[in-house]
Amino acid sequence: MASPTNPKWAYLEKIFSEMDSVVVAFSGGVDSTLVAVAAHKILGPKALAVTAVSPALAKTELEETVRLAETFGFDHRIIHTNEMTKEGYVANSPQRCYHCKTELYTELTQLANQETYQWVVNGANTDDIGDYRRA
Repeated sequence: MASPTNPKWAYLEKIFSEMDSVVVAFSGGVDSTLVAVAAHKILGPKALAVTAVSPALAKTELEETVRLAETFGFDHRIIHTNEMTKEGYVANSPQRCYHCKTELYTELTQLANQETYQWVVNGANTDDIGDYRRA
């Protein structure tokens, strides 16, 4: 994990300290894990990491999210998404990620609204811009 003296880590902590509560889109990757840990450190129980499960997610990846949440001690919930029912996703076009993310953030926003979390955040960063993932 990043050093508490790292200026980028300090900036991330500052951002979370200005938020009341967050839902973190948690894939178990390095970026979303860093965000989930930082949110938990600053907001405690007002931070919830959420992993979306669908046929597109390997069982081992889901197990890794559970293990990471237990290791770092942050609240974690699993929800189900239905991107496989979306024609735009199943067509496997370059816009596939758009359709998947639309499904994911629709579900995360509904959860946040129902449970009064103020923000939905993720671990996306500039390296992710324009990233096309072939299936």
